[in-house]
Amino acid sequence: MKLMIDNEVPRKLRKEAVNNAVKTMNTIQSISTTAGKIQRPFEKEEMIQIADLYRDVRLQLNQMYEYLPPAEKSKYYGYFMAVTEYEKKIAEGTYNPELDGILQFDD
Repeated sequence: MKLMIDNEVPRKLRKEAVNNAVKTMNTIQSISTTAGKIQRPFEKEEMIQIADLYRDVRLQLNQMYEYLPPAEKSKYYGYFMAVTEYEKKIAEGTYNPELDGILQFDD
């Protein structure tokens, strides 16, 4: 995110983007910390808590995308679509690494 902010986010939006990036990284850390404390199968409430944190990260990352000018947005759009499709298959239980392969961003 730092590289994107420094090189692609318009100067007038960089401070706001940095604050959002910090918030995003803190939320990612919260997911890791929360999940790491649980040394047994997750209970429903814990799964919801982690899912809510993940939703927050997705929204924060979307905000990072919104800081970009149109040319840069189009560059990252393919990444967004690939990750969204991957997550959809995971959620539906239809992801098969042998058929779907792994996410690859270098075409």
